[in-house]
Amino acid sequence: MRLFYYLLFVFAVLGTGPAWADWHFCYAVTDLRHAVYFSKAFQSELSLNSIDSAFSNWLAQNKIDFNSANCPRADTEVAIKINIEAAKKFNTSEHRSVVDVAFAPAR
Repeated sequence: MRLFYYLLFVFAVLGTGPAWADWHFCYAVTDLRHAVYFSKAFQSELSLNSIDSAFSNWLAQNKIDFNSANCPRADTEVAIKINIEAAKKFNTSEHRSVVDVAFAPAR
């Protein structure tokens, strides 16, 4: 029984890393190029504001002009991938170019 409480304490203090992290993807809309930039799905324990800021900074460093950017979250990888596909399909139907980018923040 002591082992159980010990392991419970260790996981509570140290965490289990990405297993407890949310799933995200990021996208940015550019009216000038009539395009939407999409990251791949990734896990992160960072706050939503930190992820949004990291993505905006990454876009600026890569000289990608954008009007708005966002990094939605989901509980599972499946859910976030469904959201990515739905967003890509919607933007394609609106005649926007869909561009995949290689962004992933530090965990």
